Amino acid sequence: NNKGVTGVNWDVKLMLFTARFSEEIAAAYGYVLDQRILYNETNGTQGAFVVATNASLGISNIFCEEQPVWGEMYDPLGEAGIVSVAATTNDRGTDVDVSGDMPTSCKSDYLISVTNSNMAEERRGGFGVTSIDLAAPGTGSTTVTPTTSNYNTNFGGTSAACPHVAGSVSLLFSLPCESFANLVKTQPAASALLMKQAILEGVDPINEMNGETVTGGRLNLYNSAKFLHSYCVANDQERANNTFQENY
Repeated sequence: NNKGVTGVNWDVKLMLFTARFSEEIAAAYGYVLDQRILYNETNGTQGAFVVATNASLGISNIFCEEQPVWGEMYDPLGEAGIVSVAATTNDRGTDVDVSGDMPTSCKSDYLISVTNSNMAEERRGGFGVTSIDLAAPGTGSTTVTPTTSNYNTNFGGTSAACPHVAGSVSLLFSLPCESFANLVKTQPAASALLMKQAILEGVDPINEMNGETVTGGRLNLYNSAKFLHSYCVANDQERANNTFQENY
């Protein structure tokens, strides 16, 4: 409508939660998990095909071990096929590895932790060479959000960077690829791990971020799509060859 901004994924449904306290956050994740498990167990006739969660929230200066109920949700979510994405602190001077941050200090293989970058490719959020996976656009590139009657121009930071990654995950799950669709259905945990790998392998390396995050880079959705495409080409061809051999 020539107003506001365009989202990463233009054809997706959102499951929205309001949560202020740790137990409420854990309960929200629990509901998401129940819906995806139900979807998996009923072959899609019930539940919801949730592929990513976005957490533009957190608690600074504590470690995951201090919030066990909340922190322990990420592994079962991933095992059901859900990639969790979380924003780190907006304090660019905070080393999460040293000071902690919830939930980006959690060690789950199914969690992607995100810091904020601006249009000059400068980091504008917290960092951590083992805790923070990558940067994503948040300052200067996400500037408006709709309100009841107009647009608010004050939205940004890691809370904006994080949904760029979650939206990218959702879009990548929609790629037309028979072998990946089969992986999602038969090995949901493996599909979540592959998706995280695609996001991390696809980053654009940023010199100034080298040694500050796991990847030292900024989200590049196109590169991640190419990574998954390569997986699909290789595995779809292998499936075709196996089918041919079985038939003959």
